[in-house]
Amino acid sequence: MAFKKKEIEALKNRWDEDYVAQLNKVLWKKDWRNRQDANVNFPNSPFGEISSKRDFRGLDLKCFSYQNLHNIDLSCSTITSITRSVLKDVRLDYTDIKSGISSILIDCSFEYANLHKIGLNNDGEPIQNTSFYKANLNKLVGRDLVFINCNFNSANLKRVDLRYCRFENCTFIGTQFFMSTLIHCTFIGEAPQIEQLDNSSIEKMVINGEPFDISKVNRNETKELIELAKDIISGV
Repeated sequence: MAFKKKEIEALKNRWDEDYVAQLNKVLWKKDWRNRQDANVNFPNSPFGEISSKRDFRGLDLKCFSYQNLHNIDLSCSTITSITRSVLKDVRLDYTDIKSGISSILIDCSFEYANLHKIGLNNDGEPIQNTSFYKANLNKLVGRDLVFINCNFNSANLKRVDLRYCRFENCTFIGTQFFMSTLIHCTFIGEAPQIEQLDNSSIEKMVINGEPFDISKVNRNETKELIELAKDIISGV
């Protein structure tokens, strides 16, 4: 679902400040028991449901940990960080994540989300069936991550640093790579096209069991300088 700027602002402005403050206070408590049962701190939304999900769109959340979220819509929210949590069938489209995610992600959606410069950790479990369509992952950092059936189509993966990661049956149609680090990454099924990997570090990369021939990649320094200038001008 596409959102216009005014629609996002309306979703943010609908929340009562005291309600959000109390929710942030509860979420700040690092209580592992909250992870045992789903939606302990998100029992019902004052705005009901949207597309069969509890409607928590537009929230301004600080750091929250040890949550078990299931079937919730947090689209258009601002979240500082998500740690030690389990997110299953959670929608975070157009969400702005400020610091990082260190949680289990299954059947989630980060379409059009801003994950710029964050750290990503899958808490020891694969990130499964999750969409990053048109998400901004610029300068994202992750190690030893496993992605299964994830959608990276049209996403911005410029200058990401993803080492020793594994991608199984993921899609990369129109994905932007530029000065990205994919050293020791493994791709099973689909993989980025050769032309997408220009000016990226891809040493020891393996595609469907075969070491990738790095000599196939065109390292165009002129193109690199042009793209770098564009990114500096646009502030990314």
